[in-house]
Amino acid sequence: AVLNFVYLGIGAAVISFLQVSCWTITGERQASLIRSEYLKSVLRQDISFFDTEMTTGQVVSKMSGDIVLVQDAIGEKVGKFQNLVAAFLGGFIVGFVKGWILSLVMLACVPPILFAAGVVAKVLSKISSRGQASYSNAGNIVEQTIGAIKTGYDTMVGQRGAQLSGGQKQRIAIARAIIKNPRILLLDEATSALDVESERIVQEALDRIMVDRTTLVVAHRLTTVRNVDCISVIQQGKIVQQGSHDELILNLDGAYSQLILLQESHVEQKMDHRLSASRSSTSLSLKRSISASLGNNNELSCTLPFGLPSTIEMPGEYDTHGNNQKEKNGEGEAPKKDPMVRLAILNKPEVPILILGSLAAAVHGVIFPVFGLVISSAIKSLYEPADKLRSDTSFWGMMCFVMGIISVITIPAEFLLFGIAGGKLIERIRALSFQSIVHQEVAWFDDPRNSRCVQL
Repeated sequence: AVLNFVYLGIGAAVISFLQVSCWTITGERQASLIRSEYLKSVLRQDISFFDTEMTTGQVVSKMSGDIVLVQDAIGEKVGKFQNLVAAFLGGFIVGFVKGWILSLVMLACVPPILFAAGVVAKVLSKISSRGQASYSNAGNIVEQTIGAIKTGYDTMVGQRGAQLSGGQKQRIAIARAIIKNPRILLLDEATSALDVESERIVQEALDRIMVDRTTLVVAHRLTTVRNVDCISVIQQGKIVQQGSHDELILNLDGAYSQLILLQESHVEQKMDHRLSASRSSTSLSLKRSISASLGNNNELSCTLPFGLPSTIEMPGEYDTHGNNQKEKNGEGEAPKKDPMVRLAILNKPEVPILILGSLAAAVHGVIFPVFGLVISSAIKSLYEPADKLRSDTSFWGMMCFVMGIISVITIPAEFLLFGIAGGKLIERIRALSFQSIVHQEVAWFDDPRNSRCVQL
């Protein structure tokens, strides 16, 4: 009998290896074929396809990511699916063949189960339909309320857009120009009133619509014209330099390179002025345009708009995030406390509750091994003489009853006590967090990491 199990295990190992290896090889071949056909299809596209529909990065990502998903789906998972289906059907077949009488008895339970399932499904469908009806009624009420308002969905912008900011006016003007789809597009300081993040988004959209049309861009912010085909530098009414961005920056003494250096020096001076102010309000647009990190030499490494790295000396007591100032002494920064130690200190008032909860948890853990000992002893007592059997069975039965009573008391007590202690701790942490938030400076709320969604 043992050899039969050994032979069965060896056969199962061989069959499992063949199943996984064959389906894996099949998936690899299919993925390679799909990747080849996809590349051929992309190479047969017109050049305008890569300007409007897809970029090189998207082509590479689809060839690597999407095809890997297809390979996983048609690889060894197909064999796994067939294996599970065969096990499901085989289990039922063996069950019906070996225990057909019990199967007939159990088949009598199928109609009540199906009836109960049908009733539950009908009730759930009614509940969901009621929920959808309530949402529909709420939507109708909102629509009627907005329709009753004189302005409806229109936004009040004031007389001649007085309530709009300069950036909003610029975005509306750009949107109107894009909707008209002109053959010649003139952009005169189109992003001058936008912050760096909004300028990046708008500039990406402008780069896409500049395809297949003539576009004239007048700009003092050089990041706006970085990707154009031809840049003309005008000085005193004359064109002194002309070419692409990559061509013009090669001439370090040229007017274009000097403009870049002037703008970068202006950015550095602006950063130095803002970083030297103690707890001052930091501009969000400038903050998003630099990547700041404080090193051991107290320098701020930042990436300037034209890709030229630079460093700015930082005051020793300044924190790069603008949240607070660090006071440094000869010994350096004091080490922070362990978070678990801080939590234990915060939870100190609930020590008696935690002790009782720990005792209840210990009793709960001891019940299971003791219950096994009681059951084994009760089974052993069944083989004892008749005169001793009655007393032993009564004793072990009473022990089971006592353990049940103990379980009924200790298990709810464990969850209740630890729940109370945890709730008190969370309440205390929330109060401290809220107190810390309301005492922050205004500049702290300008950091995107400290937005309302993150705080919630």
